Amino acid sequence: MPKYHPKERLLKKDKKPPKLIANRVLATDVILFGISNERSARLMEKDNTLTFRCRTESTKLDIKSAFIELYNHEVVKVNTVNTIKGYKKAYIRLKEEGAALKVANDAGII
Repeated sequence: MPKYHPKERLLKKDKKPPKLIANRVLATDVILFGISNERSARLMEKDNTLTFRCRTESTKLDIKSAFIELYNHEVVKVNTVNTIKGYKKAYIRLKEEGAALKVANDAGII
């Protein structure tokens, strides 16, 4: 039932709880695989950023915690993009200089 606020004279709807990923057990359920193309290689060298394909329901916090769980590196920032084809890409920027190339080599992305 919406709540009435007399000062605003509007009915406000109750906020829904945040959407959770059902039955999340592993970090590999959130981060599916790394993307390796010319643009992602340039981002690795220039901006210390890795590119991953992720589950469409995952949030930035889910992606960040899954990355830390999988690769044990500090994350500065996570940017996400929902593509026209219907999947989600995550650009993960790392704190240490050159860490993106190390992680990419260890994970087999390059």
